[in-house]
Amino acid sequence: MWFKVALNRSCSQVENSKTPTEELACIPERPICHCTIHNVCSRLRLAALNSKPLYQAFAHILRKLDKSKQTVLFLGDVSLLPILVSILQPHTRVFVVSCCGSSFAERLMRQILEVNRMANVQFVGKELHQLSLEDFGGKKVDVVLAEPHLSASSLPWDNLFYWHWWSSLEDVLSPHCTVLPVRGQLKLMAVNFDNLWKLRAPVGIVEGFDLSLFDHLTQNNKSGVGKWQTADIESHHLWEYSCQSLSAQSTLMEFSTDQKVPTHPISAQLSITTSGRCNVLVLWMDFYLDDHTVVSAGPQNVCEAGRSVQWTRHSVQGVVFLPSSLDHSSSTSEHASADKQNACTPNAEIRLSAVYNTNTGQLELKYCEE
Repeated sequence: MWFKVALNRSCSQVENSKTPTEELACIPERPICHCTIHNVCSRLRLAALNSKPLYQAFAHILRKLDKSKQTVLFLGDVSLLPILVSILQPHTRVFVVSCCGSSFAERLMRQILEVNRMANVQFVGKELHQLSLEDFGGKKVDVVLAEPHLSASSLPWDNLFYWHWWSSLEDVLSPHCTVLPVRGQLKLMAVNFDNLWKLRAPVGIVEGFDLSLFDHLTQNNKSGVGKWQTADIESHHLWEYSCQSLSAQSTLMEFSTDQKVPTHPISAQLSITTSGRCNVLVLWMDFYLDDHTVVSAGPQNVCEAGRSVQWTRHSVQGVVFLPSSLDHSSSTSEHASADKQNACTPNAEIRLSAVYNTNTGQLELKYCEE
């Protein structure tokens, strides 16, 4: 949709135009994006590209790269990291491989490289399985670099894509190849959202309409307290919703992304204790560039029980709604008072069991409220 605006003419003149040509002369060109960045990047991704702390963290690590490492492979889609490497390590050759499957993203990356005149940055327009030493000037790759972001990512652990990608490139990697980020941690915290939980709360009777059948469909995965349930994990930008932390941050899983992806699934168990009424479990990824430099998709402030949480605005978080706690709403449903008896009690223990499938990159999470 766009507006027809008269240029240097009054509205009456446009309305009184006698010929179609005169009328068309008053219609400006419709606003089409020619730079393609608005077709590729969301508003949050554009904000991330302008995030000073994010690129300062990478710059801190890139400055310390061994001078003997001269061939750098960047994996991902739209990012400023190839330019950053070119500036901080001018002796290196940077090869960009974009496997996001978007021609817009590929064209945008080429435009960025051309405008910034990065002579030591080269775009490799091939799929991963097609890469060979000839694509890197006959030299093996010394550094694999990735920003933990992919436009196709939906859930936090989808940003482990680079771990799976580089693991299939063993033939073109040097024996002592450096991989950045070096590891990732899947973090978890129990929180109480002021309003977000209403997305999954029973509706009951609204304006005289009995929606209990709808409630039955949406709540049919509720197994009750003391029973294991498979978590339905949704992605949300949590900075848009106010909440309070009810537990400390816990590490559910750790992935050594500088080591080849194992062939067996990765499993973990964890128990957390909440300090109040918990209605949501939040999961996010922390990526380590070294032992002290972290790129986090989680809270940006120190989280204490009962304190508000400030989430990063550049990444999505995974959300698990706890069915037993979604019934404490002030719903007008005639069943609300009975449902309250099943609400999650303060200081409850939640046990979790997670399995990460290294073949598919999918996570299965189960939990039990006690």
